[in-house]
Amino acid sequence: SDEFAIVSVGEGNCNVDVSLDSQGTVLESKSSSSFEVTSSLTGTFTIDKESAQTGEIIRITGSAFKQDGNPVEGFAIITMKKDGEIYFSDSVDVEDGIIKYDIDTTDVPGGEYNVDVEVRNSFGNVVSSGAGSFLLISKIDVNAHTVKVHYFPKEKVKITGTANVLEGKLKKGFVYVTMGEDKYEADLRNGNFDLDFYLLNTIVSGKHDIVVRIEDENGNFGEYEFSIIVDPIPTKIVIVVDKEAISPGSTLNTKAFLNDQAGDLIEEDVTIKVV
Repeated sequence: SDEFAIVSVGEGNCNVDVSLDSQGTVLESKSSSSFEVTSSLTGTFTIDKESAQTGEIIRITGSAFKQDGNPVEGFAIITMKKDGEIYFSDSVDVEDGIIKYDIDTTDVPGGEYNVDVEVRNSFGNVVSSGAGSFLLISKIDVNAHTVKVHYFPKEKVKITGTANVLEGKLKKGFVYVTMGEDKYEADLRNGNFDLDFYLLNTIVSGKHDIVVRIEDENGNFGEYEFSIIVDPIPTKIVIVVDKEAISPGSTLNTKAFLNDQAGDLIEEDVTIKVV
């Protein structure tokens, strides 16, 4: 009765030959039934999410065994690929055949990722298999609006809105509002925000685009764009005549210009009275 480790035999079908010798003479020999020698281990690996928001933890679990069913002692290589290219790789010890590894997705770009696991032991035996794929979402769903569309110069604009991610409302974040060259900031609380600002008294009339951007500490972000309209306020009239002195019966050319709060012309009718 003997036990020995198979360390140098190539892979394939093998058998054990046993002979009984006496002073150089083979008295009897026997061959065992054939068996397969392989460097392949067996294992199964899974990930706990098919979709996640940037900043969440992706947990990889699995188990690996030798061909005789005994658990593997060794190490595992975790590889995360995006578009066929390796984005991230790390290793973890395998004890009693158990694989457990957490991927922190903070600052990881959004997209679809495939996770592969390779387990090896000290004899060079190996098993490699895919653990699955997951979609990492870095976008925040933003919605914002004002209480009305039309505003006058110097009027207060109140913006309210919400921010949502995969698991529901975004609890914490930062709100950045841009209108032209003007920028405003606010904090997001429990997925809601509100922000007030006053229009300049010399603001240009017409349509103004407002961009609301929300970011969180994990690099997720989202934007929402809408518009308001600033109605003109007639502010100044300029009258021009082509002559300072004129004879009776001659023609006098007169022009009148109506300007708004920003000095721009207003396209409206003007009544001119000569007194």
